[in-house]
Amino acid sequence: MTPSSGDPDPLAMLQAGEPGPFEDLVRSQTPRLVAYFMRQGFPLQGAEDLTQDVFLKLYKSAPRYRPTDRFQAYLMRVARNALVDARRRGSRRESPSSLAEDDVAARMPAPGIHPPEAAAAMEEAERLHMEIAALPPAQREVFELAGLHGLSYPEVSDLLGIPVGTVKSRMHYAARRLKAAFAPDLDSAPGGEDQESAP
Repeated sequence: MTPSSGDPDPLAMLQAGEPGPFEDLVRSQTPRLVAYFMRQGFPLQGAEDLTQDVFLKLYKSAPRYRPTDRFQAYLMRVARNALVDARRRGSRRESPSSLAEDDVAARMPAPGIHPPEAAAAMEEAERLHMEIAALPPAQREVFELAGLHGLSYPEVSDLLGIPVGTVKSRMHYAARRLKAAFAPDLDSAPGGEDQESAP
């Protein structure tokens, strides 16, 4: 679950001697960051290592931390910097299409879901994961930050150093590609054949 604007700032709370919100952040964001790094082409182990690096950097930065923007934007800035650093170091990467088996455990459905529903949910999550991973890198990055991690277009623009208009354009094309990938399923849904597709 992405922290909302009403949640306490985990690093500010850590500074104040209250580690609870930071611990909650680690629990809630670990699967999301692991999936983020995997969709950027890292194997499961590498993605887990990068996720640990992100939380370690956050923890170490707490004493000098001064909130200047929304915490989720700050979190993703640290994550993206870790990604860029790892690529510069030449960390081992895999193609996005090879991530399926490693990522299954990270996306297991919640307990209590009936087996057929759980299997369908896992299959749908796997397919979405692969479609996102197959997006062109520039579109995938914008979709990850805005669509999956809840950053605003101005926040993505600031993080990537590109105009807001470019963010909107990349998001539009990413969403269009994903919609096209799932279009046959939408057409076969009840009433789907009567719905017009958006331009």
